[in-house]
Amino acid sequence: MKLIKLELSEEQQEYLNQQIQLLVERTSDTPQAQITYFVPDDRKSGGEYVTVTGRVRRVDDSNREIVFVDGPTVKIDDVWNIKILL
Repeated sequence: MKLIKLELSEEQQEYLNQQIQLLVERTSDTPQAQITYFVPDDRKSGGEYVTVTGRVRRVDDSNREIVFVDGPTVKIDDVWNIKILL
């Protein structure tokens, strides 16, 4: 079943901004994070939510992406949730 991309509330957006800032501050330690984000379907409307866990190499502000050490690059605008793991 294909899903539509959900809109974030102001509170959710504020929380994500705080989590992204923490990732930026900790990138020298390559923090481990679990990120849930929307992946649009290339062939039709909708898509799915995917969760990845891994070490974050950097947050690329110019391209608005979160880059994992071994894994995908996630567009910040598609992020639904971020959990920084200890």
